[in-house]
Amino acid sequence: MVNWHVISDVGMVHSGIGAGNVLGCPYLFVAGRNQTTPDETADASRGGRVWIGIPQDGNLFSDTRWKWNMRWEPLFQKRDDLQTDAAPVVSAPWGIPVVFIKTAGDGRIFYTSYELGQATPWREVGGVTDQPVGTAGASFNGKTYLYLFKRNPIDGQIYYTRSGDRGEAKTWETWRVIPGDLKTKKSPAAAVMPAPGGRILCVFAKRDNNTIAYTATLDGVRWSAWRDLVVNNAPVQMLGRLAPTAFTWQDSIYVPFVPPKVETNIVKAAVLTPTVQDDKVVNAQWSVIDLCPIPTEFDHGIVMGGYRNSEASYLFAMFHATAGNAAVVSRAEAVKPVFK
Repeated sequence: MVNWHVISDVGMVHSGIGAGNVLGCPYLFVAGRNQTTPDETADASRGGRVWIGIPQDGNLFSDTRWKWNMRWEPLFQKRDDLQTDAAPVVSAPWGIPVVFIKTAGDGRIFYTSYELGQATPWREVGGVTDQPVGTAGASFNGKTYLYLFKRNPIDGQIYYTRSGDRGEAKTWETWRVIPGDLKTKKSPAAAVMPAPGGRILCVFAKRDNNTIAYTATLDGVRWSAWRDLVVNNAPVQMLGRLAPTAFTWQDSIYVPFVPPKVETNIVKAAVLTPTVQDDKVVNAQWSVIDLCPIPTEFDHGIVMGGYRNSEASYLFAMFHATAGNAAVVSRAEAVKPVFK
């Protein structure tokens, strides 16, 4: 375990963090309260514009300390930028980070692609939501899709759309509901891992009793029934104010959580790990690990990210700390080296 480190300027983070990956380095996206110039006219009380944190030092980690040397700048410089009251979410199925937001107030869903230091103009997906969206990239039948998931504020169910446009997603399929009995008040999350015969896309949502449920698809269209995430015969439950997040790292899916009504100073994670025999995935099993210390006074979701350097692979967790309104980060563990 290591201590928590602030990775944004005080007052910049409005609500949560989105983590992307460009050429192996983590790029961070936040909704920021700060304004760039004295004559900036954005209404910070309704949300904030999206800021991007760009690493300035490729050697972010060492065995003894973190070196988060980030340059923070608005994703768009113009005054009439969109405002969001939720954490941005990021996916990069074609190697280019695509950043999604819901607009403050009306909940419309927009996205931009970030490449070579430039963001494309905001484009609207269509549809509305009252929670952050979830996203993941997945390949089925030889084609890669960018999936987007939202909570429908009318019926509380999870809907999805997807785009098969490589690079800059421009066209989206009609929103379809994931069938089943699940209704939720929180945002969904999604992640992908190897499965027998191909890949599996899992979607996670939180029931009203704070248990985490999930559904999965092997073809991108047909979904399994919603089932509770159960480890050692006990359903995984999450602190009431948190929404589920999911992250794929080295072919395993991590779902971090803080148990409700339990005195603990540890963030845990449910981990779905594939079983490989003769280079083939034959099964997958859930386990629970201790992930990292709990920072004081945090809210919103627990976001995970990963980074590889010449020595090892690192997994880390990020939070929005209400104290100082900043983003904080802690390294959770060092996993097996990726280079010899």
